[in-house]
Amino acid sequence: HIQVPLIGSLLGATMVAPFFVAQKILHTFSQSLLHLVSPQLPHFTNEFASENKAAARRRLTRIMLIFVSAGAAGYLGFYLFSPWLVKVWLNKPSYLDATTLAILAVDWFILNIGIAASWFVMASGRTPFVKTTIAAAVLNVLGILVLAPDMGLQGVALAGLMSGLATQNVYAMWRGTKLRSELAA
Repeated sequence: HIQVPLIGSLLGATMVAPFFVAQKILHTFSQSLLHLVSPQLPHFTNEFASENKAAARRRLTRIMLIFVSAGAAGYLGFYLFSPWLVKVWLNKPSYLDATTLAILAVDWFILNIGIAASWFVMASGRTPFVKTTIAAAVLNVLGILVLAPDMGLQGVALAGLMSGLATQNVYAMWRGTKLRSELAA
């Protein structure tokens, strides 16, 4: 959420709209994608709490495979088709460059895998994500402050990707993988 105000203050108001539009498209898809996971969580929690580890592991594995597959297709679609969508929908001939779109697509793909994994971890009764979430936010702001002046919107997108990889997103995926391994025992 801090990216848009920072873009305005560091790069100028004209740079806000293209990035904001891309974020809104990504956010809309992300929320739709996460609906594949949320209805499964009460069932997972029930299986986990009743110590039906095999059923909980199957559910986690199946949902994550579907989620990752749908996410890969959707974020590739964002990269390929959002310029056309923006041109037709908003009647704007210019948008983000291909590199920035690619960085955003990869970032949101990884981010959403981390979110889905963290939801399963939290559904198992654990909430180990406070420190990594704060660290991701701080690194994102610092990354934007360092990268945006020289790289523009690519720097903003790269700061988000790098801060997530260094903290929250990778940690959440690791915790999800660890939970899946615990369910095999």
